[in-house]
Amino acid sequence: MHNLAVNFGKMLYICKHFGKEFTSDKGNFPRCGVVPRFSDLEVIALNLTAEALSIDSKNLLFSKLNSDYTMDFPHFISCRQYNDRRKHLFALTEKIRKRMAEDIDEFEDTFCINSKPVEVCRPARARRNRVGKTDYNRVPSKGYCASQDRYYCGYKLHAVCGIRGVIHSQCYLFRKFRKRVETLFSHLHDQFMLLRNYAKDVGGIFTRILAKITAATAFQYINKLNNRSVGQIKHALC
Repeated sequence: MHNLAVNFGKMLYICKHFGKEFTSDKGNFPRCGVVPRFSDLEVIALNLTAEALSIDSKNLLFSKLNSDYTMDFPHFISCRQYNDRRKHLFALTEKIRKRMAEDIDEFEDTFCINSKPVEVCRPARARRNRVGKTDYNRVPSKGYCASQDRYYCGYKLHAVCGIRGVIHSQCYLFRKFRKRVETLFSHLHDQFMLLRNYAKDVGGIFTRILAKITAATAFQYINKLNNRSVGQIKHALC
């Protein structure tokens, strides 16, 4: 297992680099009241680090932090505060992700859209599922996954991709790039466990999905800094 504190430092550096125009000198989004000592950028960096290291359980994450990394996080917050704050920082996380993507695909002018199902539950459990029941605009719906030849209840993730990393088009000239987008979706499925989601509400699900995508983008950015192919996500922490 990679060292959590070391990789947290890498993610925090990236978050500070791309989030400095949106936050204060201490890394916090402008707000009224007490300024938190564990900054907003640190919350985002820890969220990305957990997803990057395939730690998909808050209980497991906090167990590791409290047993092995107490000296590395002196101003740490409670599990409840961490969970609430990372949801509230959804917009800031998205701004950081977009800045990273723009830096990686700096001169890209060709884009395409591809999609992947994100299952919340099987159709048989759809009526008992409570996700989205209080927000009907974001309630999951039933769909069909052709690649797996089965129906599901959930959402469909649509990704706008560039040629350097991922693209999918029916145009013959771009057909060879189809494998790149499929490879990235494979990384999100396997390495970042896209379909393993323990969130109990819509906000939690969307926050986890965004964190996984942002962590993958951060790996691509690290590869760019190290003059590696941005698609070699599994090599980013080597």
